[in-house]
Amino acid sequence: MSRDGCKTAVGYRSEKLSIGQVAELLGTSVYEAEGLMKAHGIDAPYSLDDYERDRQTLDRLLKP
Repeated sequence: MSRDGCKTAVGYRSEKLSIGQVAELLGTSVYEAEGLMKAHGIDAPYSLDDYERDRQTLDRLLKP
């Protein structure tokens, strides 16, 4: 990974850059940027709070 690519990865990992911003900086699609991050062991930032919020939203939406 290039020096700029490393800086971009650090920005993504620290949640200072979105995957869309990463894609734009790297000149790739969002799909390709996600693949590049994953290939270098950098998973999408998704906290326990994010999970809990999503779970509550699904519970609310799926209630009969």
